[in-house]
Amino acid sequence: LLSTVARWFSSRRGLMSGIVKGGAGIGQVLAPIGAATLIAIYGWRHAILIIGIVLLIGMIVGCQFLRRDPREQGLRPFGEQDDPSNSMPSSESGATIRQATRRYQFWLLCFAKLADFYCVTTIMVHIVRFGKLEGLSDAVAALLIACVGAFSIIGRLAFGLVFDRVGTRWTLSTCFGLLLASFLLLQSIDEARLLFAFAFVYAIAHGGFFVIASPSVAEFFGTRSHGAILGLVFLVGTFGAVGGPLVTGWTYDFTQDYQVAFIIMTVLSVYGILFALLLRPI
Repeated sequence: LLSTVARWFSSRRGLMSGIVKGGAGIGQVLAPIGAATLIAIYGWRHAILIIGIVLLIGMIVGCQFLRRDPREQGLRPFGEQDDPSNSMPSSESGATIRQATRRYQFWLLCFAKLADFYCVTTIMVHIVRFGKLEGLSDAVAALLIACVGAFSIIGRLAFGLVFDRVGTRWTLSTCFGLLLASFLLLQSIDEARLLFAFAFVYAIAHGGFFVIASPSVAEFFGTRSHGAILGLVFLVGTFGAVGGPLVTGWTYDFTQDYQVAFIIMTVLSVYGILFALLLRPI
C-alpha cells in the first residue's frame, strides 16, 4: 500500500502516507473493541472465524481498486509537472536494489529502522505488564495499548505533513527525539497514571516512524524499485522487532526490573538521532 501511494503522489507523499497509516491507528483502537464484542457473543473460536472472513472479503474487494502505477493508466503522479514537449507520462525513475545497497543512505535508513522497531515492538509487548507492575489494574493497563493506537493517529498525520516540508533528515531526527523524550519521561514516572502521559508522547513518535519510512525511500531512491528497497529496510528493522521484546524479557527475568531495558532503548533513540542527522541527499 505504501509503495502504491509513493508512486501515485510525487508531492504530498508524506501526508498521503500518513492518511493510509492512520487507518492502522484506527484499527488498533477499534479492532480490540470489535473482537471483544464478538467473543462475548459467539466465543473466541467463532469470533476469529468471523474476523478472518470479513478481512478476507475486505482485502479481495479493496484490492480491485488498486493500480500499481498511474503511468500504466496513462496518468502522471499527483504533483508531477507536465512536460510540454512530451504528451506521455514519464517513466519511473530511481535506483535499482543493487544501486541502493551501495549507498550509505540505504544502510542508515536500515539501522534507523532497526533501532525504532526494537523500541516500538518492545513497548507494545511489555507496556501492559509494566503498567500492572506499577499498580494499574488489568483493564486499565490494557487501555495503554488503545491509547497508543489513538494518539498515534496524530503522529501519523502530523509527521506526514512535516515530511512534505522538511524531508527525511529532520523528520526522522524529530521522531527519534520524541522517542528519547518519552523514555526519559518513562524513567522519571513515580505514579502509575502518568503512564498515559508517556503513552501520548511515545505514540506521536510511534505513528511518525510508520509514516516516514516509505516516502524516505522514495526521496533517496525514487520509485523504480521502491517496494523491494522498502522491503529490505523493513527486513533489517525486523531483527530489532524480534530482538527487542526477547532481550527485554531476558533482562527483566534476570534483574526483576525494566530499568536495563529502558536504558537500552534510550541509547538506541540517541543513535537513531545520529543516524538521521548523518543523512545527506544523493
